[in-house]
Amino acid sequence: MIEQQQYRYIPTELELNGPILSFTSQPTGLSTDHSGIATFTGIATATFPTQVPANPALNSGSISYRWYEVGIGALSNGTNVTGAATTTLTLSNLVSPTDNGRQFYLALDYVPSGDTPNANNEPLNSDTVSLEVLPYISINTQPTSVQVGTNADALFTVDASLSDTSYGNLRYQWQLDQVNLSDSSTVSGSQTPTLTISRSTVGVSSIRVVISNNFADSVTSNEVSLTAVTPRRIIKFESYGTTSTATLLETDIETEFTISSSNLNSDEICLYASEKDVDIEMDLCAGSGSSSGSFSGGEGGYSRIRFTMKKEEEYILRGIKSNTGLFLYRKGSLIAAVGQGGSAGSSGSGGKGGGVNLAGSGGSGSNAGAGGARISIGGLGENGTYGSASGLALTSIYPEDQKATGTNGGQTIKCSKGVYWRNQGKSPCENLGDIKFRLSDGTEVTNSGIISRGFKSGYVINRTAGANNSGAGVGGDGATGGAGGGVGQGGGGGGSGYSDGSVTIVSTQLGGCTGNARVVIREPSLDQVKFTVSRSAGDSNTVTFTKQSGDGPGTITFGPDSATIIVQMSVGAVYTRTSSTNSGPGSLGFRLSGNTLGLDDRQGAGADNDYNDLTITPDRGTFTSDSRYAL
Repeated sequence: MIEQQQYRYIPTELELNGPILSFTSQPTGLSTDHSGIATFTGIATATFPTQVPANPALNSGSISYRWYEVGIGALSNGTNVTGAATTTLTLSNLVSPTDNGRQFYLALDYVPSGDTPNANNEPLNSDTVSLEVLPYISINTQPTSVQVGTNADALFTVDASLSDTSYGNLRYQWQLDQVNLSDSSTVSGSQTPTLTISRSTVGVSSIRVVISNNFADSVTSNEVSLTAVTPRRIIKFESYGTTSTATLLETDIETEFTISSSNLNSDEICLYASEKDVDIEMDLCAGSGSSSGSFSGGEGGYSRIRFTMKKEEEYILRGIKSNTGLFLYRKGSLIAAVGQGGSAGSSGSGGKGGGVNLAGSGGSGSNAGAGGARISIGGLGENGTYGSASGLALTSIYPEDQKATGTNGGQTIKCSKGVYWRNQGKSPCENLGDIKFRLSDGTEVTNSGIISRGFKSGYVINRTAGANNSGAGVGGDGATGGAGGGVGQGGGGGGSGYSDGSVTIVSTQLGGCTGNARVVIREPSLDQVKFTVSRSAGDSNTVTFTKQSGDGPGTITFGPDSATIIVQMSVGAVYTRTSSTNSGPGSLGFRLSGNTLGLDDRQGAGADNDYNDLTITPDRGTFTSDSRYAL
């Protein structure tokens, strides 16, 4: 019996032994760019076995080719495939990552002709080779031009992605005027998606970012401008919700700006001066109580206050979305509040909310709720009481605090306690440093500013209203909450206002606000101050005061003659005595009597100490000492 062999043949003069197929050039794996072209080539031959007698075969047949894709099968020519039945396969319009990792091989078959038989080893497949389609970088959101005051932070961001994340991360390099930036005292994030940069001089520079990856062609963003201008009165707003992204707005307070639920619908709104210290005037208007039948809800408390917002210092406004009392915090400390009006009951109207530093008024009708009591300036404590209308469970109230019972209102606390920050060991009034804002669960709000912060979200005791009996009105929220109406179905009391003493109260009143809670911010108008100057000395004496804060002239000089000096300045402006002159032989002495500053020009030997040689009396504001005046 003849032994079985691979590619069996028998030496003979007949054409019985077919050829043997082999590759003279195997296809090889390759890499190409996205949207590129890939070409695979395989070359084969058909040879006949050597024998005695000589093989008479003429090799008149041909080799057929067919390219295959692993997991797909035989390929056919189409829009992106050519040469599927040739030695050379061409693939076009390749896409990352869809086409990355595809595998191919070339199959051979001998097509006999005449008496030449089939190949002994057909079909024959080539090595399996892989296609690598390299990733590409896309810029999804380009940076945008920024105008900012000198020495204030400008923020540039880019959003980019790599088509195939298995190739690693993107690298970023920001450039100023086409020169690479590195982190310094004025630059941060130079190799991240977000660049923060400040400029000390007025001018225009170009900003762009180069994005790269080891396996992809680098891309360069659009070139945008950084325009540094003289610092403006810009106030930025960040409205927080439950996600890591805030709603952002900004305004130049040369134009009046209103905060309401229509543009910043949140109960935690941050506002800060981004370019310089800004003197502002703020109208606080608390929400009114609900009406019932013919009885009206109490008006919300109203106040106009003024204060200086320090550059990049956090202020938090609470109560806009819930339409209640309004609470204004500087970092973690409550600086001002206005009370919400009480709701009407079936037998009476709600009481009015108190403005800053005012008690709320009681509701009307049978067994109506009392208004929230006034708290002395700066008199709030660290621990407080939720109002009986609060929906917060007793188990969620911290051990040092409590919840009112019956229809009683509660009382807020002087500093926010928070949830996340409490768990981090931070005390209520403690500053947190220059950071982004964090929600109550610790989530960082990624697009919030890096500013000086101290507010701790999640636990502040602003819900101080007293609950109502059936048919009666609920009390209003405030520093002290109004009590709810009792069994006589009277109206609820209005909440009280509050001040810690750090703001200037221009005006404040009981009630005054109807509708929804809102805040108006504007540039303070300048007030007129009349200084009456009297001279009773022969010597010529002058005294000069220089502005330390607020708006008004840089210096005010009194003397040497009697005069009426009229000055326009902002409420809260402060001036201090910086120089004086005397034409006589003695030194000058100063003494404050009531609100009149007196000057004596004969101090020393022979002094008469009458302090009437030059006197200065303002019709507004106060000399707080013989060297300081404040409006």
